[in-house]
Amino acid sequence: MEVLVNEMKSVADEVIVSFTTEFGAGRAFWIDKKKPVVNQKYNVELDISEELIYGKDIQTSKEKTFSINIDSDEIVITGILEKVWGDGVADLRFGKSLIQIEISGKNLPKGEYVRLRTDSLEMYNSNL
Repeated sequence: MEVLVNEMKSVADEVIVSFTTEFGAGRAFWIDKKKPVVNQKYNVELDISEELIYGKDIQTSKEKTFSINIDSDEIVITGILEKVWGDGVADLRFGKSLIQIEISGKNLPKGEYVRLRTDSLEMYNSNL
């Protein structure tokens, strides 16, 4: 996924970036030894490092479009729950990209738009 890094700040040993995509804006932990350059575009992979609970952190969405935004201190992502694997892992379609998530719950809405909330979005530079 292509993102434009708008802002970068270092907090302790972590780098946090604010970014925009074709689907909206977000904030993530930058996971790379080399810090990003502000106002530069990167191809990245997104990851959510926490387990999401269906009905709490992830719910069926009334909106049927891909989106990302910041609500208070959480990142809100709307995408399609494309594939659910038997081991608690699922693929979230976000535009042309897939975000692999850990999910628990019953009657997961496979093939439908879902909205998830997280405070642990990580971004990996794939421009390598």
